[in-house]
Amino acid sequence: MGFQIECAAMQKFLAALLFLGGCQAVATDPAAYQSADAKAERFWTAVTPYQNCTVTHAQRLSAKNEDPYYLAVAARSSCGRERGAAIDAIMVIYDRDIWPRMISMMDNRVEEAAISSIIKKRG
Repeated sequence: MGFQIECAAMQKFLAALLFLGGCQAVATDPAAYQSADAKAERFWTAVTPYQNCTVTHAQRLSAKNEDPYYLAVAARSSCGRERGAAIDAIMVIYDRDIWPRMISMMDNRVEEAAISSIIKKRG
């Protein structure tokens, strides 16, 4: 019960901070959420071939006795065409001001997937 009280108190505290901080950028239009969801879906659909290519190359490289991070970077660099197509999709889907952030998010996700596949394959 003590945890519930602490949790409720924390929720009230956070709600007060948000209220005092003027955080009122909540979209009330359901179409705004649907639009964001559609963009995200298109983004991850465009990233999938790049991720699949990188993971495939990473699994081929996993037998080498190297750091998984460096193998993932090497695998990622083998998929330039797929990365280019994903970047083209980002440029169509999103506004210019967030392109670098989306590209970084994409590369991080692909890298993490490659590292995970290397570690999993090594057992």
